[in-house]
Amino acid sequence: MKQKQNSTKKGKAGIYLETKPVVDTFKNINKYFLPKPLENSHHAYLRYVTSEGQELIIRGGPKNNNQLNALGTGSIHMQSNIPFSDSYDYYNRGTEANKRFSHKLDIDEKNLDQVWNKMLKISDEITNEQFPYDNLPQQQNSNSVIRTILDETNFDGLQQIPHQLLKHLPGYDKNLFSYPRISKEIKEDPNPELMRAWDSIMKGGNDEKDDIERDAAKEKSPEKSYYDRYKELEDPIEDLLYKKPEDLTQEEVNQAHKRSFESKDPAEQQRYDKIVSEYYHTNYSNSPQRQDETGKGLEPRATRRIPEQSSPLLSSSGCPVDEEIRLMSERLSQIDSNPFHDSGIRGLQRGLNKAGAFPQLKEDGKLGPKTISAWKRQGGI
Repeated sequence: MKQKQNSTKKGKAGIYLETKPVVDTFKNINKYFLPKPLENSHHAYLRYVTSEGQELIIRGGPKNNNQLNALGTGSIHMQSNIPFSDSYDYYNRGTEANKRFSHKLDIDEKNLDQVWNKMLKISDEITNEQFPYDNLPQQQNSNSVIRTILDETNFDGLQQIPHQLLKHLPGYDKNLFSYPRISKEIKEDPNPELMRAWDSIMKGGNDEKDDIERDAAKEKSPEKSYYDRYKELEDPIEDLLYKKPEDLTQEEVNQAHKRSFESKDPAEQQRYDKIVSEYYHTNYSNSPQRQDETGKGLEPRATRRIPEQSSPLLSSSGCPVDEEIRLMSERLSQIDSNPFHDSGIRGLQRGLNKAGAFPQLKEDGKLGPKTISAWKRQGGI
């Protein structure tokens, strides 16, 4: 069998922390399949160049490097101490090796084997723990693996990565053995060489300038909270679909009947007709209509007390759905404020889809009417 040839210089003996674009990680991947935050994300791995020139690797990822598993199923799968050319991180056709970030760890050459063996031991411990692989929303993934191995072998993972690259490494904020682990913020890169190495790879972008411009735009026109946007887009009449028939007022039933009459969507008409039918079935007798002495039909009498005041839609726990959504909106905003986390709304959409949202939502991170409807429906079930 013909030996694969590396398309880049192997370099001097050493252990290298390297990253590559996520879209180059999976075989035959369609980048449009990935959630948007992952399209520009990077995947980290460790490459050991021995004194004899052999290249070995430690890396983590989803089982079988499958793009569906990459969205969050199963345990973290390790590839350890195998030839770099046999790993998932070897250069695919058309990949330019020099476009990858590569940083040689500060290790005396005589200690390379000893350090590598320690890293392999940590890799085995990660395998034995069977940590769940989850790209969204928890972001416990291949980058978490490398961060853990560096920390546990006395290399501060944060100090090995340029600040600009951290924004592109979701999951790197987690040490799997002691999450949460970040004890300090890096406001400036401790190593200018790392900064220059990353800048030479990422062309055309100016993260600092972009951040300043974005912050200025926010001050000029502050973004509305998720809850405010929810209140703007929600349809209050839709609450009637998820209430119990005995909790509806006559006025609400009249609103449901009107919505059915005005709707041009047969499926929507059917949903509102159903709630009207269930209301009358629950609150009125099925006996034949009573008549007066002249034979004129009498107004049917309710068999139970019908509420006079509208009540809020409640969740299965008995809390108002509106209040639960308000609290969750605050949590989503907190998720958005963490650069290592995916969009809070995208995580919400993914969770609603897993819970059986129908039709399935497009996981685009945008809070639109379909997402709001599925969110409200899940809260009212």
